[in-house]
Amino acid sequence: MVNEQAEMNLSTNRELYCWICCGETPPADRGFLPGQIESCRAYWNDLKNFSKEKNLLEANFNGKTEQTFHSSFWELYLPKAFDVAGIRLFRGKEGQPDFYFKKGGQEIWLEAVACGEPQEQNAVPPPGE
Repeated sequence: MVNEQAEMNLSTNRELYCWICCGETPPADRGFLPGQIESCRAYWNDLKNFSKEKNLLEANFNGKTEQTFHSSFWELYLPKAFDVAGIRLFRGKEGQPDFYFKKGGQEIWLEAVACGEPQEQNAVPPPGE
């Protein structure tokens, strides 16, 4: 059974964007831990810089971030997570999946899709639906 109270408190893409990217302060009743938003801001900037340095940042990324913050965060997190695991990702071209890596002479392709609001073209429903 889904906890309806918890579901109602999920932050929207716009709220997260405003709190993490624009420096706005979330309301106290949202229940964030002390320093949690500040840590997310620092991590967001680290992920953006990493993706820029590795040429993995999608060209049109900045134009839609407010509406797609959850999936944008995931798309930045994924290359960093693979890098930490020792796997180098490469950016796909227009019309291809987001990333690929090479293993055993083959290219393995990845599309960075985050669970969330199904209005996005490649979104999937939240877990449990």
